[in-house]
Amino acid sequence: MYKSPWFILVSICILILGGAGVITKIYSKGESTEKSYTLIEKSFAVSNSNDVAYIPMGQTKKKILVYDIKDNTKRSEIPYKGDIADMVFSKDGNTLYFAANDVISNDKLSSSLYKTNLSSGDTTKITEVPAIVMKIQVDAAEKQILYMRANHYIDLKGITGEVRSSFEAYLLNLSTHAEQQITHFKDKEITGLSYNSGETGALISVDHSILEIPFNNIEKLNEVFKGDNVIFDLAAIPNTPEIIYTLPGKAGQGVYKYELYKVNTLTNTSVKLTNSNHAVSNPILNARNELYYVVDNHFGEGNPEYQLYHQKLKTKMKPQKIELPSININ
Repeated sequence: MYKSPWFILVSICILILGGAGVITKIYSKGESTEKSYTLIEKSFAVSNSNDVAYIPMGQTKKKILVYDIKDNTKRSEIPYKGDIADMVFSKDGNTLYFAANDVISNDKLSSSLYKTNLSSGDTTKITEVPAIVMKIQVDAAEKQILYMRANHYIDLKGITGEVRSSFEAYLLNLSTHAEQQITHFKDKEITGLSYNSGETGALISVDHSILEIPFNNIEKLNEVFKGDNVIFDLAAIPNTPEIIYTLPGKAGQGVYKYELYKVNTLTNTSVKLTNSNHAVSNPILNARNELYYVVDNHFGEGNPEYQLYHQKLKTKMKPQKIELPSININ
């Protein structure tokens, strides 16, 4: 079984064990020219106005930093409790939604969903659920949250252990806080979740397939793409039939790698977007179809080192590392 780059096997280990180190060094042509890049936790968010929300690895105080990467200015610091599983900006960039796992044990699960108004700095708890929340998405109108949660958990005995959880997708109405379960898998694991390009339904990845679930008829599962390997991570490109996803592969004996691909679901043709030879995950698109993702150069070694990258979809721009401040920014 492939190790997922972000779902529960690795996520639980990362959330519980954490990571060490704040910056890493890069070398050019073997010379000792050094440049510092902040290592971050896997979960991050990108707004349509150049803000990045992230958590520097190694910080002693639990804070989400919101930073404008165009103007190089800090916008906000958001204290939090628990362990952040995922975060996402509203369409206008004025609100940050995030999920925190409060308790993960064999006999109790608890996660909370929050939102922070970045203008006022006020953080509000939206709801609490008795599960492990892993992935969240908010629609453009901020009327509902699409999220994935594991309803059951038994100690996995490390990242190579057997999956003993139950991933399902849910919708949360932000006005009434009513929750609707939209998937009912008993023997399969959901490994990716996203709104479709028009936000009229959900996209989920299960095994080698990407399925679409219309919100007005959740019993109608439509397979929009079938690959030849297990599919992880999903990001629909707005107003197109294209979807970005992650595929696993081998980088050597016992060494895994993950790369990003893009599929046109009308023509069923795929193209490779990255060639990192490491573990690429968590693809996020902004309104300008600029792609952001993290790369873990030490995936599966027990010492994750996530760095944020950026590239444009419609050009041959090479992937670029994003320089982010670490903990002490003014």
